[in-house]
Amino acid sequence: MRIRTLLGIAVLVAVPSLAAFAQAWNTGVYAELNGGAVMVGEANDVAADVTGERTVENSLPELGRDWEFTLGAGGAANIGYDFGAIRLDGGVSYLSTGIMISRANKLQEDDNMDTFTMLAATGNAWYDIDTGSPWTLYFGGGFGTAYLGIQLVDIKVKEMTDTPDYTFSTWSLAFQAGAGIGYTIADFMVIDLGYRLLGSIDPTLEKSGTIGGNDFKWPLEPGTLLTHRIGLGLRIIFL
Repeated sequence: MRIRTLLGIAVLVAVPSLAAFAQAWNTGVYAELNGGAVMVGEANDVAADVTGERTVENSLPELGRDWEFTLGAGGAANIGYDFGAIRLDGGVSYLSTGIMISRANKLQEDDNMDTFTMLAATGNAWYDIDTGSPWTLYFGGGFGTAYLGIQLVDIKVKEMTDTPDYTFSTWSLAFQAGAGIGYTIADFMVIDLGYRLLGSIDPTLEKSGTIGGNDFKWPLEPGTLLTHRIGLGLRIIFL
C-alpha cells in the first residue's frame, strides 16, 4: 500500500515537472557558428600513379604512399530549426591543414608545405539531452557532399627549370557525426564545446595537364579521409 502511495505521489510531482520542462524548452529558427582545431587521420598506401606521356619515370616525382597531416583549423555555419529535443539544420564546413608528403623518399620541409582543404555541405539531425540545468548534452550527425583540394607545392619536373604548384580537386560524398555540451544563456543563446567528425568517402583527386607538349593524368586516391575538429560554438535561437 505504501509503495502505491509513493508511486502516486511521484506521478503527481513528475507530471507538472514535465509540463514545465516542455514550456521552458526553447524552439524556433536558429543560427550557429563554430570553429576550432582540426586533425586529419593518416592516409596510408595512397595510390598516386601517373599515366599518359609524362610519367613518374620520365618526368614527374614519385610521391610517398603514407601521408601525415599537420594541425589545422576549421569551422562551420549552420541554420536550422529547434523542435525541442530534436534539432534539424543544414550547414557548411570548411577546414585547412598541411600534408607532409615525401617526394622520391625525401620529405617536404616544414616551410614548404603541401596543403589539404575541404568544403562540405551537410544536412544534420541533433538530439539534445536536458539535464535539468543550463547545461545540455547533445549528439547527432548527417550526410552531404564535399569539395576536396590538395595543393602540392614546388613540383620538380625533370628537364624543366620551373617548379609549379599543382592543385588536385574533386567532389565526394561526405558524412558528419558529433557530440558536445552546451550552456544556455538568457534562454536564447547557447555556447557549446563540441567534437565533429567530418569524412569524405573514397575520393579520387585528379590533375590532368600538359608538360612540354606531353599529356599526363595524375590521380591521388587517399581512401576515406577522416577529419576531427574540437572547438567552441555559439548558437542563437530566434524565438
